[in-house]
Amino acid sequence: MAGIPNTDKINDFYFCKKCLAECNGNSPVSYQRLSAGRTKIGLQIWCERHNCNVIHLSFNGEELAFNNTQVMESGGKEKKVVINNVTV
Repeated sequence: MAGIPNTDKINDFYFCKKCLAECNGNSPVSYQRLSAGRTKIGLQIWCERHNCNVIHLSFNGEELAFNNTQVMESGGKEKKVVINNVTV
């Protein structure tokens, strides 16, 4: 996790093309309903509103470093959660 920030560093957003066409001038970030998760080959972003793929990234078999800690808005301590025997 060293060197990988846990603050918002997003430079570019991925959007569902169907959501972009429907958001009628509203914020597409607020309109779309995306989920993201690991797959056998990498990471996929899925549009829940339209039940379609937004992007599926392949890591080409490489192990990637990541940071899954969270910054707490209220200044509280981060809580660890265990899902399927994995601490997140």
